[in-house]
This record gives sequence, structure tokens and C-alpha cells, in this order.
Amino acid sequence: MQPATKDMHWGLAVLVICVPFILAVTLAVFVDIRMKRKRRQAIADRLTSMGFDVTLQPTDKDKEVFFGRIAVFKNALDLRIGPAGVKWAAFRNPPGGGQELLGEYEFTTGSGRSTVEHTRLFAILPDRWPDHSGTPLAWHCAAVIRRQGKFARRLFRKEENKAPSFTALEPHWAIFGDTATAQRILTPRFTELLSASPKNEIWCLGGDLLCCGFQAPLDAENFVIFLERVKMAAGLEETFQSWTVCEK
Repeated sequence: MQPATKDMHWGLAVLVICVPFILAVTLAVFVDIRMKRKRRQAIADRLTSMGFDVTLQPTDKDKEVFFGRIAVFKNALDLRIGPAGVKWAAFRNPPGGGQELLGEYEFTTGSGRSTVEHTRLFAILPDRWPDHSGTPLAWHCAAVIRRQGKFARRLFRKEENKAPSFTALEPHWAIFGDTATAQRILTPRFTELLSASPKNEIWCLGGDLLCCGFQAPLDAENFVIFLERVKMAAGLEETFQSWTVCEK
């Protein structure tokens, strides 16, 4: 076999092996993008029917506004790429004041086969409530309450708040940050609500912010269930009273 012919055969062999692989990867990426768009559009349709203004293609300004509300927790939530990670945002202004803000945050780590996609969904509660006095929320210190799997908890076990008052939640919930702030939100009824929470749920309190996050993608039906859980927590009278204890 002549050298030129041999090289051509090797080139054809490589091509036969590589082309199907490249096509499979391209198809997988295409399907993934299409499924994401379909899922997000379904969420947008549901939220629009509930009176939210939704933007599936947020501008840089939209991203900065959304990220600005949760930036205080960027390290605790691992929002490592800043406003660029905001994929969609929705807001609603109740008649009595305040603003409800929802959104999705996404980033990837690794490359090739080790690529991992990380998703955060957020429901940011208004800092003023129309059904109450309208007093702004005010937290002097921050706290994070998250429900994690055993492996994830091992990574941050040393950083958890081990105050005796959190013993009942310790088997399933990891608490970080200020003891007094976490104690104010963890009323008996709120604690009961947490007992039915799924893994990957997270509550953040700090400044004038109280929000609930979910660290995994959700379809439209489950996102609405998630939102209803947040609104149920916000509707607890004793919970609201605990929020306003720490006024500036």
C-alpha cells in the first residue's frame, strides 16, 4: 500500500469514528436547549396567567436588577458568575405595595464529559406587605437555612450553626449565619412547614430580603407548587410578626 493511500484510509477511518460522535453531541445539545426553552416557556405562561410580567430574554439591566436583590447571598448560594447567570425573571406588584420577584439562575462547571449544570430558582418576597402595616423588613444579620443531602452537608458541616435551639431541624436542615435571625423565622408553624419541604430547598434572610430558592430545575407545575409553598409561609401571621421584630 502506498503511503498516500494508507494515510487516506486512516483519515477515512477517523472520519467514520468521529462524525457519529460529533453528530450525537450536537443532537444532545440541541435537544437540551429545546427542552429548556419549552420548560421555561411553560413556566412563563403559568406566571403570566397569575399576573406576573415575565421576560424570558432579560436585558443586562434586568439581570442586574434581579441579581442585585440576592447579591448579599452570592457566596452562600454560589452565584459565581454574577448577573450573567440570570436566565429569566418575573415580577408582580400587588395593589397594596411591595414587589414579588421570581427568576432562574444557571451556570456550568467542568468541561467535556465532566460538565455539570447548576440551576437555582428563586422566589424573592416583597420587603413590604400589603396586608399588614407596610413596615419594611430589616435583618441586622444574615442567615441561610437549607435542606441538603448527606454528601453536600459533609462538605460544609464545620460551618453550620449548632445552636441548641436548632436541634429538632438538624437531621434534615443545615443552618448557617446569625442565630437570632434564624430563630426569628423558625416559629413553630414555619418549622412545621419546613418538615414537608423537599431536598434542595433553601431560605435566605438578610438585610431587607427574605427569599426561598430551589437548587434544581422545575417544570411549570412544580414551580407553581414551589411558589404556593413560599406564599403559604408568607401568609403565616406569626411569621410576618417575627420578621418585623428586627426593625432598623
